[in-house]
Amino acid sequence: MAKKSAGKTEIKETVQLKKIDKKLQSTQQNLQKQIVVLSKKVEKLSTTTNKTVAKLQKKLEHAFNQKLLTIQADFDKRIVDLIAAQEKSASQPVKSVVKKSAPAKPKVAAINKTKAATAMKKPTIASLTGVGPMTQKKLIAAGITTLEQIAHPTVGTATELKQFEKVRGFNSWQAQAKTLLA
Repeated sequence: MAKKSAGKTEIKETVQLKKIDKKLQSTQQNLQKQIVVLSKKVEKLSTTTNKTVAKLQKKLEHAFNQKLLTIQADFDKRIVDLIAAQEKSASQPVKSVVKKSAPAKPKVAAINKTKAATAMKKPTIASLTGVGPMTQKKLIAAGITTLEQIAHPTVGTATELKQFEKVRGFNSWQAQAKTLLA
């Protein structure tokens, strides 16, 4: 009888072990499914974060370029004002400058030297309104390196120039280039 009882106990234990094994396998499968679902969620979150970062970078770059254009336009205006002031002071009669004081002669000479140096410089694409260092680099990358190309564009050059239509002052570039070349 002890043998029967021991045999029944072993059978019960074997059955219980099989039930436990099935539960463990089921739990393992559930855990693997949850890992797959969580991995997909992490990947989706990573993609969403990367897109958000890319959007923020694009906005920041746009704001930077806008500020740069504003600063470049202000700089260009100040240069034009400075040149106008130099030309105005250089066009005043020398007698009135000489009458003021003796040290005025070196100032007139310095202004004339500056004016001569400015007149000797050949205008470049950077001389156009709205063309700062960034735009100049982009123009050069597009193969546009001279005012002649802008003043008298070929079909290919005109096609390359179309990408700059949104740059401030673009509509007047051709007229400005022709004026600077004259």
